[in-house]
Amino acid sequence: MATNMHKKIAGRTVATIVLKISTTGGGSALLGAEVWLSLALAAWVGILEVAEELSKAYLEDGKITEAELNESASRIIAKNTKEK
Repeated sequence: MATNMHKKIAGRTVATIVLKISTTGGGSALLGAEVWLSLALAAWVGILEVAEELSKAYLEDGKITEAELNESASRIIAKNTKEK
């Protein structure tokens, strides 16, 4: 069961990295930063964002449930996208 949760966390992390690269990575490259550095920093921020959300869930009760994983993903999506 833990392996299944690890796969889900890894998948959500990759999705967050793609989201961060597509939003902030391209923007900072347009401002004159080197492209590889912009993309690497955006990916790092994505990893840290997932780690932060999962840490909050873990601190509450010492475990991460699928519901908490889904809530964390929803908060990340809300932070990084704005409906217009």
